[in-house]
Amino acid sequence: MSYHENWQKQWRSPEPKASYDAIIVGGGGHGLATAYYLAKEHGMRNIAVVERGWLGGGNTARNTTIVRSNYLWDDATHLYEKALQLWEGLSQDLNYNTMFSQRGVMNVGHSLQDMRDIQRRVNANRLNGVDGVVLTPAQIKAMVPIMNTSDSLRYPVMGASFQPRGGVARHDAIAWGFARAADRLGVDIIQNCEVIGVQREGDQVAAGQLLARLDTTALRANQASAAAEVVRAQAELKRTEDLFAKGWVAASSLEQARATAVAAQARERAAGFDVSLAVLHAPAAGVVLARPGEPGQIVAPGQPVLTIGEMNEGFVLRLPLADRDTARVRQGQAATVRIPALGPDALAATVSEVGARGDDGTGTFRVELKLPPDSRLASGQIGNARLVLGPAEPGSPISVPATAVFSARADEGFVYVL
Repeated sequence: MSYHENWQKQWRSPEPKASYDAIIVGGGGHGLATAYYLAKEHGMRNIAVVERGWLGGGNTARNTTIVRSNYLWDDATHLYEKALQLWEGLSQDLNYNTMFSQRGVMNVGHSLQDMRDIQRRVNANRLNGVDGVVLTPAQIKAMVPIMNTSDSLRYPVMGASFQPRGGVARHDAIAWGFARAADRLGVDIIQNCEVIGVQREGDQVAAGQLLARLDTTALRANQASAAAEVVRAQAELKRTEDLFAKGWVAASSLEQARATAVAAQARERAAGFDVSLAVLHAPAAGVVLARPGEPGQIVAPGQPVLTIGEMNEGFVLRLPLADRDTARVRQGQAATVRIPALGPDALAATVSEVGARGDDGTGTFRVELKLPPDSRLASGQIGNARLVLGPAEPGSPISVPATAVFSARADEGFVYVL
């Protein structure tokens, strides 16, 4: 006997993993139940429940512990009736005594309007298949002798609704039972770990930070199969080597066994490589500009799931130019940019990239202007730029329309330059 000491821990206290398929914030009844049913009903195992304090220390510890399903509206009635049915078998399901006691739930009425509402609710419950009865003061007194049902009270008891299947449960036992059952299904329960932020569009990310992870169920199954094949091939190779040493098999059998073992190892490496490609890390420090992909979504090859803007490279303004104008733009060329969101002041920019291929839809070429550092700049802002286009080739003459030339004589003429 240990005299209530050295009790076996009901769940693990693991270190957080680098990534999870699902992270549930809050280790109360709802959070732990969500983790348990995700693992039990949907086969998910890589789940974490993160709680800033201790399990069941929030609303789970403060609620009234009443369990009932006698709600008025149809949608609520069906939802809570399903929950009550789960409660009725929860202790057996979790293999944990939740102390659920179906002693009934009684709602007392003190006025004619209270009794009209009670009658309405009980009738609605019966139409939805939920148990419920209307009690008279005498029936209430028989069930609860301590209750005063005298007519002389300021607020007399005129009747009540009663749901026999309703009851109460021990809130701590609910949290502990779900925690132990979820832990046994592989769920990581992490206490004293406060969540201080969730990555969204506009959030900054560090270089190498995990951004997304593909479902590796099938990939890991292939990896496990390949690993098992390596073990089998190596065992077969060992047997063949022993038989060859004794002169019982030909050299060709030994070569075949060696080739099979090498091929199995190659398949294992290929399967491991596929698994390693199932995670997406930030290539550089930046900000999340868009998240078109959603958890659980099936994406096609080449379909973006996250768009990251690199902060250390600064911002650029992209211009669509016609082919005849693009030919007269040079990398490093100066330009002035105005962005209305930043005010009337112009920014000094330089041409950082000239597109080498036209857009299939518009036929224009993309020219990028590198903007100077400015904390007010943000992705998606709209601006206009002024470029002074030079000749198509260095040293070649500039062509102007004949109507732009005035005072032409002999070998000279004049044009206005704006």
